[in-house]
Amino acid sequence: MFCGIIIKKYQSSNNKILKFILMVLKNTKIICTIGPATESIRKLRHLIKAGMNCARLNFSHGTYEHHAKLIRNVRAVSEKMDEPIAIIQDLQGPRIRIGELPEDGVEIKRGEEVVLAYEKAAGSLFAPLSLTWIRTEKSDPAAGIGSDKAASKSDKAASKSDKAASKSDKAASKSDKAASKSDKATQIILPTQENLGRIVKKGEVILIKDGLVRLRAISVRGACVKARVEQGGVITSNRGINLPESKITNVVITKKDKEDLKFGLKQKVDWIALSFVRDKSDVEHLRGLLPKGKSYQPKIIAKIERKEAVENFDAILAASDAIMVARGDLGIELPAEEIPLLQKEFIEKCLKASKPVIVATQMLESMTTNSRPTRAEVSDVANAVIDHTDAVMLSSETSTGKYPIATCQMMRNIIIETEESPYDDDVKTRGTNKSIVPNIIAHTAEDIVGNDHIRAIVVMSSSGKSAQLIASERPSVPVIALTQNDVSRKQMALIWGVRPFIMKRQRNVDDLIQSTVKLVKRELKVKKGDKIIIASGHPTGPHGSLNLLKIHTV
Repeated sequence: MFCGIIIKKYQSSNNKILKFILMVLKNTKIICTIGPATESIRKLRHLIKAGMNCARLNFSHGTYEHHAKLIRNVRAVSEKMDEPIAIIQDLQGPRIRIGELPEDGVEIKRGEEVVLAYEKAAGSLFAPLSLTWIRTEKSDPAAGIGSDKAASKSDKAASKSDKAASKSDKAASKSDKAASKSDKATQIILPTQENLGRIVKKGEVILIKDGLVRLRAISVRGACVKARVEQGGVITSNRGINLPESKITNVVITKKDKEDLKFGLKQKVDWIALSFVRDKSDVEHLRGLLPKGKSYQPKIIAKIERKEAVENFDAILAASDAIMVARGDLGIELPAEEIPLLQKEFIEKCLKASKPVIVATQMLESMTTNSRPTRAEVSDVANAVIDHTDAVMLSSETSTGKYPIATCQMMRNIIIETEESPYDDDVKTRGTNKSIVPNIIAHTAEDIVGNDHIRAIVVMSSSGKSAQLIASERPSVPVIALTQNDVSRKQMALIWGVRPFIMKRQRNVDDLIQSTVKLVKRELKVKKGDKIIIASGHPTGPHGSLNLLKIHTV
């Protein structure tokens, strides 16, 4: 794969000073999540120099005012450095969460029983004591789950202790025997932001804190689910709840998502990531909410993080513009050992479909607090590159981490080292349909590159589709994509190996060749006698009409 160093000129605002910045070419793109650690103009500039191609905004956090500021800062730095940076709006989706808890959280232990009570329906459980959680007698009718049998046991346990002692005295007793009986007589009430009683059935697993805390439902009544703790831990406020065995019928695009989407469209974000996709209808629903105009058409990234999405992957891929393998929640919904093979399968299918694919979550997570990654993390990034993913993503590493710039630099270094190696070989599967002219053109271009010492492939791509076709062949030379649309230019910043530029529509093929030669001479230091491939519509036809292939000697 191609990799090297070029010198690119940036002209200052006064048109007198030229800055020379060394830039390392890499094929695999880097997505950085922007947050408190990287929101300043200075930090964003350093991120771009370190290799960032796309800026992700996580709409699970932050205000519109703050997000607007981040978008302004990203675009200001991008324009000043003349580097197209795609902005990705990541919608929160229907995340089910624990409610508000004490600052230190609540510890639950294996064998204990927990009642997950919907805040709005069971507010009386919490309001009287001005607490967000309480320990209560199992027979407490307010919990809605007590039983006469449980009450009888509680009475029997209480009768064996000092009749004059209060319930709180018994709980605080130093006697292990008394404490044990007290534990058996109590259960923990935890608030939830959603009514789990409508979703969870008896016997199903409930995971909290990214799967570190595991419960199993033993009964359901109204807005309350009683569960036994199989794996304990400390639970804090707003922790996510995963229900891998439950049939979740909640709408994927929530009321909050719709409001966030309106904001994102007003800001003209380039990509929209849809969380917790179940099937193609979720993607189609989102597409129906997007503008239909030709001047601004944001593209959709479907996040694969549910078991249902794995089962419906092919249909979701067909309906989406790109795929994100969101390994965090996916690794909770499914056994962890299945994730690496699913990742490879999804990347291969995206390559066949000529659609971008992103590998995300915990790639260099240890660098959130440490200055160097683990060896396992380095191998994880390298293997994603070898599998030919379009992009790798950083989350908390760059949003709140202590070493955001160093993390991005490390990811870039891993990418470059891997792409220069013999293990980053040709893709095994290319193109979806070799009988379609654009696919034939894309496939032929890469075959020519391997046999005729071509320096670059230049493709006219108004919407980015033609560039995706060429890039899906994973050619061994740079792909220069020319478009008239600045939104398309930024969207193509996500595509493997593509360097997008703005170029006015050309009247004919001769004008296209002349303008192209000027550009590749400037950007790639192409010399007289070098060869380039020009792929386009004839002369510069409608979107996706790749039907012209020309080998030009400079």
